Amino acid sequence: MADIPLPNRQGRSQPQVRRKVAVVLQGGELFAAATDVAVVISSSDRGTGGARPFEVLLDQQDGVDHDTIVDCRWPFTVPKGLLERGEYKVTLSPERMHQISVALVAGLEIR
Repeated sequence: MADIPLPNRQGRSQPQVRRKVAVVLQGGELFAAATDVAVVISSSDRGTGGARPFEVLLDQQDGVDHDTIVDCRWPFTVPKGLLERGEYKVTLSPERMHQISVALVAGLEIR
């Protein structure tokens, strides 16, 4: 969980800093040397009827406090230091990360 500058939905040109759970999309040996990392952002699940193809629903079994939806339409690149100043929450299972990978492809293919 970190304070991440995101596009402002109210039409302003300046990003708006919001406290969000960021799912880091990369890891491994090269991650230690990375200065910027790719993430997708999650938000509280508002109970809108389940996840769409570009979303992944996380629940308490994943280690989050409450039902959370990961929106894979909008991957962001953020400074790794920004995340390091945040709060570590959980490492998702390989199966859940695979679901996020599939949802990311679906999200990037939306027209």
